[in-house]
Amino acid sequence: NNPKDGAFNKMVRIMTTRCMNQAVYFCTNELDIPEFQHYGLATPIYTHFTSPIRRYSDVLVHRLLAASLDIEPLNDKVFDIQNLSKQCNRMNSRNRMAQYAGRASSSFHTFKLIKQLERECDAIVLMVNSRGIGVVVAELGVESFIEIDGGKEVLDSDGVIEELVYVDKKSGKDVGLKVFDHVFVRLEASMVHWRTKVETRFVRKNEDF
Repeated sequence: NNPKDGAFNKMVRIMTTRCMNQAVYFCTNELDIPEFQHYGLATPIYTHFTSPIRRYSDVLVHRLLAASLDIEPLNDKVFDIQNLSKQCNRMNSRNRMAQYAGRASSSFHTFKLIKQLERECDAIVLMVNSRGIGVVVAELGVESFIEIDGGKEVLDSDGVIEELVYVDKKSGKDVGLKVFDHVFVRLEASMVHWRTKVETRFVRKNEDF
């Protein structure tokens, strides 16, 4: 934890959650009990329960809860495992489609913002390999890979790339880039064949961190 670098803390949380399996809807008759657990919440059994006006999955949960409390009986179709499994698969598919739509919307509005504000931004290195670095501009949520010409990788004792060294054009000195280093990048937005495109260009390492 680094209290002076809020972006660093945010990136650590992002990298941690990316390792987690995404929660999905499933019919309990199809899986063994140990597989019921929710990985992200570290709970052995879990279902979400919110307003039924939001998602059909919530409608199903409300119906099951009402039946368990003897408030209202279940429809016979609920006892059809194949039918319930089909509903779960459809809900998972729709949930993914909603996520894709949300990402596309965010991407488009980020493109419009960058088009107006083309400038240098601070970014954090999330990944290093022999070709370049993967970075995230935390303030805009833009993630991209930047190729570094002439970069030389430095390996750790396990043979894993821990640093990419490049020659700074102004000073002529070797500069090393590691995961979680801060760098300055320039964001540029353009339209190519009616598709939005955001390019991230490496400027220099941010030595203030």
